[in-house]
Amino acid sequence: MKETVEGAARDVENSIQTSATDFEKSWEQVTNEAGSTSYESFPTYSRPHKNGA
Repeated sequence: MKETVEGAARDVENSIQTSATDFEKSWEQVTNEAGSTSYESFPTYSRPHKNGA
């Protein structure tokens, strides 16, 4: 019984490690792509003027 629980714990740990590694790789890819994308510059906001007050 003890061996079964320990084996299951190792399997869970390995699965989590694999998932974390995959996530880090995909996150790195996304952030690299986002860093190389140029964004349009938006005009600065100016407050509307009141008419006749």
